[in-house]
Amino acid sequence: MPVIPALEAHNTGGRLATRLIEDWYHGILQHADKSEPRVQSCYHLRGTRPAPAGVSDDHDLIEVPSQTHQSVISCLCKHCRYHFAFSWSSSPVTGPDHLQHHFVITDNSDESFGEEKGKQVLGPHRWDKRLVPLVRQTNYRCSSCNFHIRLEVTAPRLDSRWIDMVTDESRAKRNLKRAMHEDPARFRDMAPEKLTKLETGALLTLNMYITNIMSSDPSVPDKITEKKISERNKTFMVQFGPECEELFLYLGFKKRQEVDEAFYISPREPPKEGGKTDLYTERAFFEDVKSEIQSVIDQKATPGHHVKPHSSARHDLETALGCGDVHKLTPGHLTEDEQHYYCLLGASPSSTDATLRWAYEQQTAVDPDHKRYYVEALSNLAYKKGEDLQLFAIAEQESAAVSSKLTQETSEYDKDWAWFGFSREADRSLDKNQILQRYNEYRDWKHPERHLHRLHLAKIGRDLQQQDLVDIAAKDMDEEEANGVLEVSPVSQLDYVANAAMASVINKEKDVAVVAAAMNIVGDKNFHHLGTAPYAEFEKISGQLTALLGGESQDRYFSGSFDLDQGTETKDGDLTLPAGLVNLRNTCYLNSILQYLHTVDVIRDLLQNMDLDTLDASTEKMGEILGGVEEVERKEAWLGHEFARELKTLFQEMEETTSVHVKPRQRLANAALARAGKVGPTAEFKAAESMTTDSKVTDPTATELMITEFTDAESKATEPMEVAPPLPPRNSEEAVTVEHVETASISSSQTLVGEAAPAVARTTGLEKRKGTEKKKEMDKVGPVEDLAKELDKEEVKGTDQQDVDEAMGNILEHLQAAVKLARARRKVGEEGGKEEISDPVDNHFYSDFVIHSQTRGANSWNKRDDRNRLVMVPLHETKGVKEDLYQVIGHGMDVQLNEETKLMTFTAIKKPADILHFLFPRSGQDGKNENPVELNDPLYLDHFMEVEDTEDERFRTKTRLWAINRRLEELRASKDKAVPEPNSEKVLVDEDMERFLGVDLEVDIDGDYELVDVNEGPAKEIQAVTVTPEKLTEFSDWLRVEEASEEEKLTREREALLANGEVEYRLHAVFCHRGSTGYGHYWVWIKDFERGVWRKYNDNTVTLHTEQEFRRDAGCAPEPCWAAYVRAGKTGLVSIPIRKGVDREQVEGKVKQMMAQKGDDTPMGGAGGWEPSLKTFDA
Repeated sequence: MPVIPALEAHNTGGRLATRLIEDWYHGILQHADKSEPRVQSCYHLRGTRPAPAGVSDDHDLIEVPSQTHQSVISCLCKHCRYHFAFSWSSSPVTGPDHLQHHFVITDNSDESFGEEKGKQVLGPHRWDKRLVPLVRQTNYRCSSCNFHIRLEVTAPRLDSRWIDMVTDESRAKRNLKRAMHEDPARFRDMAPEKLTKLETGALLTLNMYITNIMSSDPSVPDKITEKKISERNKTFMVQFGPECEELFLYLGFKKRQEVDEAFYISPREPPKEGGKTDLYTERAFFEDVKSEIQSVIDQKATPGHHVKPHSSARHDLETALGCGDVHKLTPGHLTEDEQHYYCLLGASPSSTDATLRWAYEQQTAVDPDHKRYYVEALSNLAYKKGEDLQLFAIAEQESAAVSSKLTQETSEYDKDWAWFGFSREADRSLDKNQILQRYNEYRDWKHPERHLHRLHLAKIGRDLQQQDLVDIAAKDMDEEEANGVLEVSPVSQLDYVANAAMASVINKEKDVAVVAAAMNIVGDKNFHHLGTAPYAEFEKISGQLTALLGGESQDRYFSGSFDLDQGTETKDGDLTLPAGLVNLRNTCYLNSILQYLHTVDVIRDLLQNMDLDTLDASTEKMGEILGGVEEVERKEAWLGHEFARELKTLFQEMEETTSVHVKPRQRLANAALARAGKVGPTAEFKAAESMTTDSKVTDPTATELMITEFTDAESKATEPMEVAPPLPPRNSEEAVTVEHVETASISSSQTLVGEAAPAVARTTGLEKRKGTEKKKEMDKVGPVEDLAKELDKEEVKGTDQQDVDEAMGNILEHLQAAVKLARARRKVGEEGGKEEISDPVDNHFYSDFVIHSQTRGANSWNKRDDRNRLVMVPLHETKGVKEDLYQVIGHGMDVQLNEETKLMTFTAIKKPADILHFLFPRSGQDGKNENPVELNDPLYLDHFMEVEDTEDERFRTKTRLWAINRRLEELRASKDKAVPEPNSEKVLVDEDMERFLGVDLEVDIDGDYELVDVNEGPAKEIQAVTVTPEKLTEFSDWLRVEEASEEEKLTREREALLANGEVEYRLHAVFCHRGSTGYGHYWVWIKDFERGVWRKYNDNTVTLHTEQEFRRDAGCAPEPCWAAYVRAGKTGLVSIPIRKGVDREQVEGKVKQMMAQKGDDTPMGGAGGWEPSLKTFDA
């Protein structure tokens, strides 16, 4: 959700009474402060305990009547069983000038408690872990009057394990069974209903015991009224027994031995005079225990045993806080932005206009340092409110604008001053000791944000030209802070962390001194990676950053004229490597695609041969050229032309540059992801529609070009399909919108599922209302002229997060549209040349498939043709399963049976593409699928090819592979089965029993295990045989050996069938993603067939690697999400372009040098002729 960073971290405002009560129910005790885990939600406090069906994450507070009186409301959440006690010292006062109490937290009063803290605050005499298990105490005061209220949260009095034990009916059944065996006479005459009650009524019995404790007559001596429970009591021994002794002693029962029998003596807590109980007393303890028991009984919903319902606490809380009669509106649907603005103002979404204005006035009164944020929140909400509130918001906007006039040059540091609650304009004259005092206070107050305090202090030091402030910000940093500065996560790759750090310094988002210090710490902690390529890259960039801190570079950095983009890269660059591409923002996935396409000769040739001159952005002109086609086709044609022109320009820059990397134009990124609209389903959609035979997939149309603004949304995850022939639809035909982020950091390209980051430029609600038409232009642009304006937007930076397959689909469609336009231009004489322009995408990227379907039992297969540019290969759903590419292709193309419809389907390749793409969808319902895949090289697709005759030997081989794969899957599943526990059944087929137990099936019958012979056929009878546990264990071991032997045999047969063939492919490129489904980074490995090496393209960094390094670094992690293969014999379709001015001999010399240094003596081979030393590798 988009938030305002400074306000998120520093808001010291408050909340109106109505909002405060809502937040209490949500479990939010603090206000707009997430620097500490302040949320005490019901969901979090329940822990692992499940909630009843339909229960939300909010508390459901019910009163404990005996503890609730004039100035105290004692409550219990009936789901998490935590207790909430509200107490106040004076009556609330509200009136015309005091619409609602506006509560702020009193200084240093919001505290967590443990035993030591409790003794210190409450005193050793009052502190009792049993009576007062205090978790948190928070004091609130009204900013407009003297009304105070305190909230104390205490833990459940009964531990969850005791609740689980008492409600465990299986335990009671075991106790009853044992008791009936030991003394059958005592239970012989008990009715079945009574026995059932014994097994299920433990909680009711415990509730009765607690009730008896509190109903003692105080006027009668203890000896006369002593209540005791015998351990041999039938109800007690069945429902509780020895295992509950700890519980009863905790409750205050005393255990006493009398002659040959033990008793539990019940405590006595008679009612207090007046009927009211003080909090945290012994009697209050038993009342709390009883309320917890009754809440569990109520949730269990035992027929006929519902407890008397307690009253909800909300009404009394509203009365206590003086807002019970407040007029409330019924809020409609709120966006996440709107919910956040209400939160910032401390107001309920049900607030009237007057109440909302009151909330704003109170917030700005108690927290004037952040008035501009409250103004923005009010403005965004006011545009849906009445005219009076809108006029008030406009006036506040104008007032805020006048009071905070800052020049363009000073805005860079404004947020750093605001971080500490300063104003840059007003507080520049502060003594540095005053700044440091605030800095140290914030480090103590907001401990988890220490790394952010460092970054902001360093920027203030730069602004003031005070080096000592910068030095303090960078020194004495610990590992946690360093990880925060560099945004290191458990999945971060060192080389990417380093490049992101450099980018943040280049863009002046982070201070070089703090970043360099963090790099040194993280580098030392990862010294065990010494010798790896990522560590080498990390150390290189770390050295460059450190160099900036001394001499001329330091001075140039302070002056703002030092160009890191040029000053650090060309100095040590290797121009025999291809040029890298700068990450504009979230463009690592796009950079990977562009680098890949740069190595595809037919794409480069297409761009070279087409006349990609400047074409007027005219809808009318496009209609003349294309012959009056629909508007959307005109736009797609012009968009394709512009993308191809931008791509051609980029390729030329990459080949001519003398820098290590080049920066793609923003216009190229805009064009790559723009969609001019679809009048019908795409090829991918039509293919996916054919994949599912029992459900119809509808086309999510995208009627207009969409280049997204920076609004809040999430990317959509790729959902695995039930039956997966070759080609899935792209995730969505709609553009995915995300927030703008200012750094190409570790959050770059959150492409499996994105999470938005804060926006740089935001639009207030009033501005949105005034400019509605402008927003509509973004959602639905007009003809070609408007499309051109969208491509040329200067304020756009980088791109939204996208999936590789979605972006690749867009780009290939653009290239095909460019070909279509070029052909049309030649026909009308607008472009020179007479030869036909071929479509390399259609000619080399698309395959023809046949989808077969047959109802089980039918005599023939139904067929339909399909054409697509990729093969989706679903990964195994079980975590940790490693498979090769043949197996995962089989998941999508082998025969599948729909158990409901009895429809069988399989897919075959009729004509494979020269360049074949495989997509590994790694987003699932449980997050990212991290199963590794062996990418076979060479890859033989003979057994996936179409065979017309089902009697053909090739078809029989295909079905044999289906059977082998299915049996291997069954054997894999069998490994996960647990050995049977005592008293469990084990089902054996007859031949297994005979081989293991003997032909006559005669064994001793004194064991506890029953073996049952089961056969699906009707002829055999089911025979039960009893064996000892030892025999069953022996059988289990034997079965494991048999299955392992069978698995080894089938695996060898499968490998032999797949060992060679005529339809051979070679691995060319592997797109990798590291991170989670909500976050991560893309890069690509590309094979140089001519020289037998791999290159890794990681944004602006390109590195050279041996085959062995590729296997090691890319082959052992669950990173590949897309693989590109080239038909053997046609590897000449791809090559690594060499920069102009660089000789081939230089490139090959560098390759030989690298191989010699790394001890790789693999000879370089010709195009398509080099053979890897191993046929498969892990990916």
